[in-house]
Amino acid sequence: GNTALGYFGLFGNTTGSYNVALGYRAARFHADGTTALTDAENSIYIGGDVRGKDNSDSNSIVIGYNAIGMGANTAVWGNTSILNHYFSGNINEVPPKT
Repeated sequence: GNTALGYFGLFGNTTGSYNVALGYRAARFHADGTTALTDAENSIYIGGDVRGKDNSDSNSIVIGYNAIGMGANTAVWGNTSILNHYFSGNINEVPPKT
């Protein structure tokens, strides 16, 4: 199943499953802003007008107003207006590259 909270959240989703969308029109469209996101799977979309890259989205995380996903197995924080990201502590890669 899918979970959507917000007007038109996951509105075009017809076959995708295990997604979460929070916000106005969250995960309604592809990156182009007009084509319905119908088949995303196992993904999280948080924020107004958050969009997936396309219907190959799987295991995607997209957070922030008007943020646009980069495709399967990626995470995006913020839209193109965000200039800096701040994190406390270490950022680790799992598993680490050797």
